[in-house]
Amino acid sequence: MISEIGILHPDEVARVLAFLRKRKSLKTHHLNLIIFRLACCCGLRRKEIANLNLQDLLFTGKFPAVRVRGEATKASSHSGSGTGRYVPLWWDQGTLADLAEWCEYRRTDPSFPDAGPNSPVVCCVSGGARWQKIGGRLSLSTLTKRWTRLIEVLGEDRQRQTTLHSGRHTYVSHALHSGRSLVEVARAAGHKNIATTSLYSHLIESTGLPDIFGPARLGPEPEEKPEESNGQYTGRRRRWRPRSRKQKETT
Repeated sequence: MISEIGILHPDEVARVLAFLRKRKSLKTHHLNLIIFRLACCCGLRRKEIANLNLQDLLFTGKFPAVRVRGEATKASSHSGSGTGRYVPLWWDQGTLADLAEWCEYRRTDPSFPDAGPNSPVVCCVSGGARWQKIGGRLSLSTLTKRWTRLIEVLGEDRQRQTTLHSGRHTYVSHALHSGRSLVEVARAAGHKNIATTSLYSHLIESTGLPDIFGPARLGPEPEEKPEESNGQYTGRRRRWRPRSRKQKETT
């Protein structure tokens, strides 16, 4: 049974996006923005986020999409092979823009060595531990921990009530209630049975809006004063500057 408690409502999605956007000059918050987009605005499972490569973000053509390869799907954990799918990015322009910006940054910024087509989209952005390498793939446990940090603006109760997989429930619910059909959403989410998708149809209010997570649905962005960059990167093509030891310890 899918509970309404485990779904982020429009105002909550808007608050998290505003919180992370205002702080994306700090690389860890920029990464958290991408994780949130992939979970809540694309419906990817934890393993699918971890295994997503740069070449899987398809921005050209009329129908941009996120390609989820078969080996990264839920089924592959049990049987060794799964069915891939394409998650539409033309359903939400904000998600498309944020992913495109991050992808360009990953490919062009010198702080990420050897970022090629098979490099992970979601990666380590700061060294520290011996086994961590900047640009390396994040573990599943690290992704789980990051969820709690990236939704901190919602408070401790919501941190306890939701998990990274709640993002997937959020995506399916909002996609249905923005006017997408059961068949479309089932295909995007990778549901084998359309009855699974239909379980979400009663959880939030229907709006019929084409841009799932756009301003018309989420409302105006909450007012909040942006943080200072504190020696981190700024701008589209970012130049890195050394950080103090204290900054490293808090990243």
